[in-house]
Amino acid sequence: MFDGSTATLADYEGRPVVVNFWASWCPSCVAEMSAALKPAQERLGDQVAFLGLNLQDERDDALRLVDETGVLFDLGEDRLGDVYLEFGGLGMPFTAFIDADGNVIKDHNGPFTEQQLVELIEETLLP
Repeated sequence: MFDGSTATLADYEGRPVVVNFWASWCPSCVAEMSAALKPAQERLGDQVAFLGLNLQDERDDALRLVDETGVLFDLGEDRLGDVYLEFGGLGMPFTAFIDADGNVIKDHNGPFTEQQLVELIEETLLP
């Protein structure tokens, strides 16, 4: 994690999770962070956990983007891309939707608008 701790998806057990893979070198990721992820987390963060995993990026560049966008969800690093590959990522940004039981319900390659992301979270993760 960016704060120096370690975490696993088991830490989110009992809560649905939106896992978003992003990088500062990805223009679509940069746009999606402030235009879709941040507002979706502000709207639904009391019902769904958000985890942003930075993919193969320079840490200073990643931290600068976090500061610029003001995102407040949990942030970690996937330096080698192992987690990204385990999830089946093919493009960037890449987002996985995990239910409260830890099952990947859906994944998506490419950016979201706020409305698209909120609708998909409500359809797949919320009762």
